[in-house]
Amino acid sequence: MAKIEKFIIEKILETAKIEEVVGDFVTLKKKGVRYLGLCPFHEDRSMGSFVVYPIGNCYKCFSCGAKGGVVDFLMAHEHLSYPDAIRYLGKKYSIETDMTDFNYTPPPPRPAPPPLEMLVLPKHLMAGTLVAEALAQDNLVTWIRQGIHWDTVQRKRVEEVLNYYCVGHGKNGHTIFWQLDEKGQLRTGKMMKYRTDGHRDKTASWSFDWIHATLSRH
Repeated sequence: MAKIEKFIIEKILETAKIEEVVGDFVTLKKKGVRYLGLCPFHEDRSMGSFVVYPIGNCYKCFSCGAKGGVVDFLMAHEHLSYPDAIRYLGKKYSIETDMTDFNYTPPPPRPAPPPLEMLVLPKHLMAGTLVAEALAQDNLVTWIRQGIHWDTVQRKRVEEVLNYYCVGHGKNGHTIFWQLDEKGQLRTGKMMKYRTDGHRDKTASWSFDWIHATLSRH
């Protein structure tokens, strides 16, 4: 098989764009200066772990660890040798490599999966955590109410803010920051444990969690 001249390889590598090469096989979505897609090297179901960087001309999957440049991608994904990966790029960018016949057409990119159904929780999950009896037991709420010297106007605002941001107290000692969307639908709640001085209690068991994650375990 004919040898590909070094200057031709260099020209091909200078011309090839990682987002175009990966885009022959993976459906990519532009986000800022990067491109996101489903990793083709493992069963990937969520956009975001596989990232293509035009600046740097490389790709990386933060889930399975796959990474490299344009030639690395072709060798790993299409099981091409280094010379055939160069020939593929030469054909793609109309750069003649050698007299070796190379007729390769990539398969169509894998389509992105349909979006997951939006999670909406029943509001009764939130209601019981907002009652006065529950909030009176919450370390963060108690510290905000009593550990800071507010004037009368400020103290009134404290209660308004706690109510506005739907700050609740869970039965396992978590302060719950409930999250509602613009339609008022309950989406989830961030659960965090606090000490009596108002600081996060990172040493406590299960010091941080999400309501939707807790529900999925039951």
